[in-house]
Amino acid sequence: MSRLLILPFLLVLAGSAEVFDIMTDIQDLRIPDSTACIQEQQRLAECVQPHATLINYVMSTFQETDVYNIGLMKKALQISKNVSECLGHEIQCPAPKFIVFSLDTAIYAGEKLYGDAFHCFINAQGLEITENCVKSVSRGPSSIFWLDTSKFQTSKNELTEGVAKKLYGVHSCSIGRIVSLYQAGSAGIDWMFEASQFDAGKPTGSIFNGDKYCDN
Repeated sequence: MSRLLILPFLLVLAGSAEVFDIMTDIQDLRIPDSTACIQEQQRLAECVQPHATLINYVMSTFQETDVYNIGLMKKALQISKNVSECLGHEIQCPAPKFIVFSLDTAIYAGEKLYGDAFHCFINAQGLEITENCVKSVSRGPSSIFWLDTSKFQTSKNELTEGVAKKLYGVHSCSIGRIVSLYQAGSAGIDWMFEASQFDAGKPTGSIFNGDKYCDN
């Protein structure tokens, strides 16, 4: 299940060498036994199917450093937009609804990260900076950071502020670019928290709202 949840959010993927079959994963979704939810599952499959071959290839060969491949990531972003437009926002059942939330998050963060701010991200080696800061904040198994609801907001603030401080000294990282990366990172961290809740069987039913990241 977690592989499918991660699909719309390639930005936070770790390297993967496994064989990936998106259509099988959609069929294996935990769907309530109701006509409406079965129809939403079928709708999801219909929206993804035109992109299945490319998705399977990318997910089976994806390496962590591919986040610096702007052409690949913009293609993933476009697929997310296509699937999101096909699905719409009237989805009500837990798994498809969470996928809509994931797509909306991916689109928001992807547009921030792979726009003008990408110059800062790649020159500063933003992925490596983030990974080091995650280890520092987690102070133990990474799952603790995402699953500890009582400390999540504090840890999130510590992480995003730590990354931002590392970026300030990089020549290509203007304040505007750092703000865009900060917004993308905040949305990504919130998504990871929501994904951990969903995988634990505690979906929150969140609807993505970019305004909360001060996107005015």
